Amino acid sequence: IYSTSLDDYVNTPDPTYTWKHLITSQQWFNNSFSSRSIWWHYMIITVPNILRRSNNAFMLIVGGNNNEP
Repeated sequence: IYSTSLDDYVNTPDPTYTWKHLITSQQWFNNSFSSRSIWWHYMIITVPNILRRSNNAFMLIVGGNNNEP
């Protein structure tokens, strides 16, 4: 397969690359009341290799705070 220099560059692994799924759920008061008025939450999506039932779902909610999410 033929690749260009650009292809090689774009496909080179970069250890600084990252991404996150975040949900922004609401704003509580404003920045004059709190330095963290926007509420956000990590979201993890899991896709099973074998799907036996298509009408079920699972949601896990865990605690956390601004200092130790």
